[in-house]
Amino acid sequence: MESALLDLATNGQTNHPMLVAVLKARKVNQTLGGAFFDPVSINECPEEIIEAVEGLTDDLPDMREGVRKVEEYREKWRRKQLKGK
Repeated sequence: MESALLDLATNGQTNHPMLVAVLKARKVNQTLGGAFFDPVSINECPEEIIEAVEGLTDDLPDMREGVRKVEEYREKWRRKQLKGK
């Protein structure tokens, strides 16, 4: 367990089954706003819920940042076009 914790502390990842289950249950419960799953029952959670939680917690922030950068670029382009007139 100590080796797995050290891996987690060092690179933010682990393949230790119990730690993976604890982290997944924590992420799902935190996103859903309650204690719905424990590390033993998290594998019974429907995959659609896991995917939705991962989308909201992992993918959505990156997507928002990407959209923000695109909008920032567009705004710079618009300003440049107005100055050129």
